[in-house]
Amino acid sequence: MPLPERSHRTPADATSTSFALLGRMAVADADGRGIKVRAARQQAILAVLLLRPGEVVTADRLMPEPTP
Repeated sequence: MPLPERSHRTPADATSTSFALLGRMAVADADGRGIKVRAARQQAILAVLLLRPGEVVTADRLMPEPTP
């Protein structure tokens, strides 16, 4: 089965979410209301996903094994 084409565009009427990664992480919905992402692990996973738009991110990339 062929993979779908990568596209970062969304329809004009689609709901969008905005993200800020530099400094303190910020997430806002289409109306500009803040969405709280408090847990450090959730922030780390979200950051990895945002830095690789349109890519498949494997579980081992999201949750690396702890180093001794």
